[in-house]
Amino acid sequence: MEHLVDILEGKALNITLPKSSRYLYADTSIEKEDWYFSLLRATSGEYNMTGHSVFDKLNPTLMARPLYCNTSDMIDLIETLNSTEHQLASKWLNALIGKLFLATYKTEEFKTAFKNKIEEKLKKIRTPGFLDQLQIQRIDVGHAAPFITNPRLKSLSPEGDLEVLVNFSYAGKAMVEISTKLFLNIGVGFKQRQFDIIMKITVNKINGELMVKLKSEPSSRLWYTFTGMPDIDLEIEPVLSSRNISYGIITTILENKFKDAIKTSLV
Repeated sequence: MEHLVDILEGKALNITLPKSSRYLYADTSIEKEDWYFSLLRATSGEYNMTGHSVFDKLNPTLMARPLYCNTSDMIDLIETLNSTEHQLASKWLNALIGKLFLATYKTEEFKTAFKNKIEEKLKKIRTPGFLDQLQIQRIDVGHAAPFITNPRLKSLSPEGDLEVLVNFSYAGKAMVEISTKLFLNIGVGFKQRQFDIIMKITVNKINGELMVKLKSEPSSRLWYTFTGMPDIDLEIEPVLSSRNISYGIITTILENKFKDAIKTSLV
């Protein structure tokens, strides 16, 4: 048993397995995967973190903790796919995009990529003088991917430029919680006052016509943009403030800044 981990990891190919060993055979890789997760579910339990040993590598609760999408999110995807006739032409594509999203949206890699993308956009937002730079405190990638309907070919030139139009719809409620500082000048002779504030920004929906363009050689790059300013529904609400202040002007400024960022990047 002392060499079992090395055997399973392929590091000790010359070691003979015990006579009591049992083998599972499957013809295809997809069947092997089914066996693996079935065994994982059958042997998983509460893991005791005390007394580590080399055999901790065999403990499924330590070595593999599968992430599952919420059943309600999968049901929402299925219901949306079957909701209207507009989904018929792109039903397979939206099902694929939606399933890939639900398969990855709980992973740290996906969350990190999402956070990095938002941080990149925040750095380009120019805040007014009474607001400090915007910093991300928390993110939620939402519960659904965008949907694409009514795909149609706009043009395909002899040179190889391809343009496709689609209707873009998002209602996944992605959220970002940002912090900043508010600077207030009361008047001459008074010291500038500073307030810490945290705002939660939720994207309820984005609807618009999206153009996807694949340029000809030597570029061959894929570009996408909204043909006009999309319909954007943002919900901005305060989470924390060091003082009782009015958020009306701040939420209006942030909403306009975020819409301007979308317009600059995608329109």
